[in-house]
Amino acid sequence: MNYLTLDLHGLFHDEVNRTVFNFVFSNSQSIPLRIVTGNSLKMKSIAIEAIEELGYSWHNEHWVESGAIIVT
Repeated sequence: MNYLTLDLHGLFHDEVNRTVFNFVFSNSQSIPLRIVTGNSLKMKSIAIEAIEELGYSWHNEHWVESGAIIVT
């Protein structure tokens, strides 16, 4: 499946919450969305916080821990 994707590579941690919040909010009509976090647990944690602030759920893209999450 092709998802609208946000890649967080190259962003600083302090930019992630706002970037993810804006991406999910602006594209809520296109859910599910894909967010590439990479392997950083901190990056993933910040992204998940923003997703949950908006009231959406998420899951890892793949069964095993991966560098991307899907917003549902």
